[in-house]
Amino acid sequence: MRPARLTILLNLFIFQQVLAQAPVKIREHFDDVTLLQAVQTLKKHYRLKIAYDDVLLKQERVSANFQGVSLSAALKELLMETDLEHVIFDDKVIIKPIITEKDTKTHRGPWVLTGTVVDRQTGEPLPNALIRVLDTQKGAITNIDGIFTIANIVPKSIILEMQYLGYQSRVVEVTPGEGGRKAFALKRSVKILDDITIREDQVKTLKVNESVGKISIDPKEFSTLPSLGETDIFRTLQLLPGINATNETSAGLTIRGGENWQNLVRLDGFTIYHLDHFFGVFSAVNPDIVKDVQVHKGGYGVTYGGRVSGVVDIVGKNGNNTKPSFGFGANMISARAMVELPIAKKINLLVAGRRSYNDFLQSGLYKKLFAKARENDDQLYNLASDDILENPDNPSFYFYDVNGKLTYRPTEKDVLAVSYYQGRDRLDLDDDQEFLDDSNIFYQALKVNEQTNWGNRGLSLRWARQWNDRNYSNFRASYADFFSFHDFRYQTIIAEQDSLRSFLYTSRRNNKVSDITLQYDHEYVFESGPKVNFGVSSTFPEIFSQSFQDGEEVDRTMETGIILSAFAESELPLGDRFDLTAGIRWNANNSTNDTYWEPRLSWKYKLEDNLTLKAAWGRYYQFINQVSYEDPFSGNLDFWALSTQDGIPVLDATHLVGGLIWENDGWVVDIEAFSKNLRGLVEFNYIPFFLSGEVDVSETYLNGQGFVKGLDLFIQRKVGKYTGWIGYTISSSEQAIPNINEGNRFYNLNDQRHELKIVNMVDLGDWNFSANWIYGSGRPFMEPEVFYARNNDEVIVDFAVARGYDRSARLPAYHRLDVSVSRDFRLGSGKGSAGVSIFNVYGNTNIKERNLNLLPLQEAINTPITPELSYRDLEMLDFTPSLFINFYF
Repeated sequence: MRPARLTILLNLFIFQQVLAQAPVKIREHFDDVTLLQAVQTLKKHYRLKIAYDDVLLKQERVSANFQGVSLSAALKELLMETDLEHVIFDDKVIIKPIITEKDTKTHRGPWVLTGTVVDRQTGEPLPNALIRVLDTQKGAITNIDGIFTIANIVPKSIILEMQYLGYQSRVVEVTPGEGGRKAFALKRSVKILDDITIREDQVKTLKVNESVGKISIDPKEFSTLPSLGETDIFRTLQLLPGINATNETSAGLTIRGGENWQNLVRLDGFTIYHLDHFFGVFSAVNPDIVKDVQVHKGGYGVTYGGRVSGVVDIVGKNGNNTKPSFGFGANMISARAMVELPIAKKINLLVAGRRSYNDFLQSGLYKKLFAKARENDDQLYNLASDDILENPDNPSFYFYDVNGKLTYRPTEKDVLAVSYYQGRDRLDLDDDQEFLDDSNIFYQALKVNEQTNWGNRGLSLRWARQWNDRNYSNFRASYADFFSFHDFRYQTIIAEQDSLRSFLYTSRRNNKVSDITLQYDHEYVFESGPKVNFGVSSTFPEIFSQSFQDGEEVDRTMETGIILSAFAESELPLGDRFDLTAGIRWNANNSTNDTYWEPRLSWKYKLEDNLTLKAAWGRYYQFINQVSYEDPFSGNLDFWALSTQDGIPVLDATHLVGGLIWENDGWVVDIEAFSKNLRGLVEFNYIPFFLSGEVDVSETYLNGQGFVKGLDLFIQRKVGKYTGWIGYTISSSEQAIPNINEGNRFYNLNDQRHELKIVNMVDLGDWNFSANWIYGSGRPFMEPEVFYARNNDEVIVDFAVARGYDRSARLPAYHRLDVSVSRDFRLGSGKGSAGVSIFNVYGNTNIKERNLNLLPLQEAINTPITPELSYRDLEMLDFTPSLFINFYF
């Protein structure tokens, strides 16, 4: 079925379901049953959202006969002889004890509620939990320590609704005058039998926020999605609209047409510069240590700076506060383990590690993935021949990462936390190939030696304090770095009759980018209700780059800088339904001797209780950039560089986003239109040395602009044990560089006009089934320019390959289907899961790139004949099954 036709059918189904909604009429007969049984029957038969305490409902017995009465009338009759009452907010029903005047403490004026939301089992604070005061427009979101404050509450009891991804929602009644910070515990969503009903609503898997471009995901719930062996944070994000999913690498976070290095990715406050292990197969972040993930696709607030595209903010677990717990997992490539220890009443420790074992045990899956990565990935050489270098001799490759986090709570108001991360990949490869034809006339030998190391390190120290009900501060000192080392040697020898030709190419490149950041944030809640966030930060970046070619040092740079920032942001409520957030970020960069202002605005208007309009506008600057440099022999050698006054420019972007979100009866529809204009994009201006006198080489770097625009559509549906969504993006991404293509725009290599994702998850007790289908229209591919150096006899003596800018040709459309099935089981006092995942079920041949064959160009040296250009397709993974198993104690 064609994707367009499939989309139309799905939209018709959604429309039909919406039209089918009608006022509930109750037709039921209850004869001396418990009130709990009666409510469960109503909930099941009429698909109602009812929150209650099952202990209270078990104590009451009821009899009733309803013949087409309203829901409110039925509940009123059922609760008539009890000390309970019901209230209805939006589409939710709450059954609660009747609060009399004597039960409520005297409170004459508006009051302030400060609370903490935690995991009921482990005591972990839950950041970014949504708190709502029902029947009002008031609400809050918990901070990184699970704390929230709601001010200017009317002097009477209120009903709070608390929601957190992967947890049962909770509804509680709070009365004024209760002193101290209240603690609210939420329960993890658990698998249940058909005859048992959970008493609270659940928010699972992911949640689209009413704020522009923001989505929250629950890593635990995504563990059942198809994967290449284990849950992958960044691959999971690619299933969201606006984030590209057709490059098949974990590192490929192309958010709304931007480059992955234009995104800010943070773990516990420090930056992760490189996002993958194993050339994009696995995420750089161990999924076991992740507690919360917030994704901002654009239009984000002033607390985030230094990047111009998107933000992925990851909060790691603190560890179990109540008892020791352990976890272990393995797949066909790597194994991982985690331990959580409450060392004392106020101290807890988490340690986790992950390592591949393919340097001493190579599975069939590893060999397949390595061969594909070796052929396709830019971190390895991209040689052009199809008939050589197929099987390297004993490649040694492994990756590992370790995480540690120590949390100390000296008082009820203070939290001290230290978080550490280190990850590394290492490849050693020797490849020797020989070819002798049957006539013993032609002989060719090829030798390749390659060593590659890369990785991340991060460390953060955080102190947070809740000074009082309205003041919260957070101080963080962090260090982060990314390092890469690449040593490459490529030699060919060709003997033919009486001639002997040889070609030798060597290169070595070191690149390291690091930063030290000190940041102070403060939140203040006014008595009237609004909240203001403000803070200061100082970042000290350092970049080292060194490169050699054929034994000669051709580049060596050491750059350091100081970036000072200050920011403030405030909520400005303009009526009961309109919220405006205005902020400003100021930056001073000593490398450019200039200052940069970043004004940002966002607003949302509640048109109806379940329909919200939203929009955002903002300016964003980036002072540490990645320069695009394509080496014809060793592939993409992009390198990090610091913006300076006379060299690489500061990258800046303007975001404009607008849309709406509609939620009703298990449906969520979110639509956002976006545009992003960038200035300061940089490409390395590679000019062959033998053409230096014939072309304009006045600039080492080419500076240009970027233009991105598009629309994201997200439709989510949860029905009983089924959760699924459709994500669709239509967009365009273009560039313009003076003196290139006469200054006219040309397509960015990330340009993908259409992308469709359909995700389905079914939970059947201990069994979990999931499937996702991804379609993407063809992306442009680069047709390079080839320059030849000839002697006086017109014989070719050298050649060079430069990046081309004709992007009219496109690769074939991309599509694949992935499926997964897993089973949960008990193992003594612990639990586990095991399953199989199949990537690209129907084995579609998807093309990543179309590269120029270099071998014919090499063979043309010392001849007068200009070779005909030919290309080869770099294919992605075909049918690929994998197994996994996990244990938790």
